[in-house]
Amino acid sequence: MWSLAWTGPTLNGVNAVIPSGTSSLVISGTPSVNVTATTQYPYQVTTDGSACAPEVVYTGVIEVKPEEMLVLASAPSTVNQIICAGTGTNTLEPIIYNLEQEAVSAVVSFTPALPGIGYTLTATQVTINGAAQAAAQASTTILNYLYEVVTTGCGPARETGMITILPTPVMSLYAGNENQPSVCNNSPIDPVNYIFNPQSGATYSITWDQTPPGISATLASGAGGTNNIVRVLGTPSVQVSSTTTYNYQITLSGTCDPDVVVNGSITVDPGPIIDADYIQDFLVFDVACNGDNTGSIVLGDPTDPDFLNAITSVTPGREQISMVTFTPSLTVTYTDIFRVYINGTEYNTRGGQTVLGVNSVYSNADIINELVSRINNDPAQQDVQASLSGFGLRLEGTVEGVPFTVSANTSDTAAITNTATTTQICGRLCPSVALDLSR
Repeated sequence: MWSLAWTGPTLNGVNAVIPSGTSSLVISGTPSVNVTATTQYPYQVTTDGSACAPEVVYTGVIEVKPEEMLVLASAPSTVNQIICAGTGTNTLEPIIYNLEQEAVSAVVSFTPALPGIGYTLTATQVTINGAAQAAAQASTTILNYLYEVVTTGCGPARETGMITILPTPVMSLYAGNENQPSVCNNSPIDPVNYIFNPQSGATYSITWDQTPPGISATLASGAGGTNNIVRVLGTPSVQVSSTTTYNYQITLSGTCDPDVVVNGSITVDPGPIIDADYIQDFLVFDVACNGDNTGSIVLGDPTDPDFLNAITSVTPGREQISMVTFTPSLTVTYTDIFRVYINGTEYNTRGGQTVLGVNSVYSNADIINELVSRINNDPAQQDVQASLSGFGLRLEGTVEGVPFTVSANTSDTAAITNTATTTQICGRLCPSVALDLSR
């Protein structure tokens, strides 16, 4: 017979048995002890009841290591952090775990991978640190990264946390003209829209070099977002004696650096100044009797001295003028396609034609005149009058103060490039002023 005896502390969970039909002694089991350091458990196996003396004695040692531990050494607030990409404010505060109970190594993983953030390992600590790169950040989404710290020995010990990356503020012109043409006093400006990312937690502020009464900034929604538009709008209500420009600056500030700054301006023209005395004395004709409503006021040609003496500070209206120019880098072929878009409507023509199997190429003037004809003869197109200008189009608006959009496309050919430019921005005529000549 055999017997097992512990000659030091008892190792609970480990026992010795003799399998049926054998003369062997098997020591097995799962240690169930609470140790904080590697502990040795010496044992002795002795034969019992042998006819021989002395009995046979075997000795041995079972060594039990503790389960490794990770103990947070940094502040509890570091486990889950909301930070920004880059090296500005609100960067990652190091996350530190002590390796305890004989833990000597650990591995940190990130899901998904977190560019710029890694870890360092010493004999006693593992530290998660670094600066999140821009690649870890999206402009309109708050991104979450799960990290896991796992020791490589007994246990193993395991700790997890979350690093959240906020986007930096982003803002750009979305619609309108940030330095728009001048308007008359008491005439509304065309709204100017700037789109930004509310996910950055940003707020906006607007400052003026001098504030025009009637103009303000407000939040609006667009492009599928909510309160993601800063809109400058309104009707200036200010008396000016000469054309005056009001400059503004919008600053978008978020949790993350840097702030975004955009600039623009609103220009106000003075209203017309009417000299009623001059009109009464020099331009009222054929009044038969006092109080009679017969007669006339004659101003005539706006360049005439009588007109200029009677009404001053009038801002004339003007139509938009745009140019589309085609530049051949190779010889034009009959397959080349020229496309022009006015207010979204496409007008096109080719560089030539095929008749009875014979290819012919149009002259530059023929190509442009065909586009002119299609634009001017389109009954749905009332805003623009087209004419030939070199190897290109001159497009003039037909209504003062009414803009139009224009672009061109020659992507079907490598022989032609194009440019579309606006040489004169449209403007409104200042509002008329009522006269009281009942004197």
